[in-house]
Amino acid sequence: MPIDRLTQIDELTRGDHYYLDDEDVCFYFGEYTARKGYSHSDTNSLIINLKMLPKHKGTIRWQYKQNAIREGARAFRRNVNQEWVEHEGVLVPIPPSKAKDHPDHDDRIAQMVTMAFQGYDSDIRELIIQTASTPADHETDNRLTPDELYELYTLDETLCDPAPGQIAIVDDVLTTGKHYKVAKRRLAEAFPDANIFGVFIARVIHDADFDIMFGDD
Repeated sequence: MPIDRLTQIDELTRGDHYYLDDEDVCFYFGEYTARKGYSHSDTNSLIINLKMLPKHKGTIRWQYKQNAIREGARAFRRNVNQEWVEHEGVLVPIPPSKAKDHPDHDDRIAQMVTMAFQGYDSDIRELIIQTASTPADHETDNRLTPDELYELYTLDETLCDPAPGQIAIVDDVLTTGKHYKVAKRRLAEAFPDANIFGVFIARVIHDADFDIMFGDD
């Protein structure tokens, strides 16, 4: 079953994402269950394939990543108003954890958004640049703090004009909200009058492990 509609993070779900507060407006398509495999749900399968590393390019597995990019693009095109895309909004992909000179640099979000609005007079800007490569958060226990990530994020000054009035920060998974909040901070400093919100393919949820709670007996 493909992802189909956007849901807004509300007071019941905001607490699942540590860095979000009441002023953050975020939307998502599906729920990715942490520590579960691709067979757990359609959204898990989509996200795992979407995050496939570039080292698999040229192998038979690569088709699954391309299919995931296409599915995400279709979801955006179905749900985001063409009038908004062409006349009001700027779409800003969250940068990957690897810098552009790294062999595992993966611009999947930029690819997905560009594909989503092909044929539209869209304004897609890779405004946020990560200046150094870091391990992805899901690959390490030694995660950057928001302030450390802020120091690595910079704006591409060549893309700042004209100043946007509305900005949609786009990413694949909303986990703690750290990357969104740091990107929002950078963009709000440059464009203080802009309305900034987030759109994600999925938000992370955590299943209770009842085997651990009750034992196997």
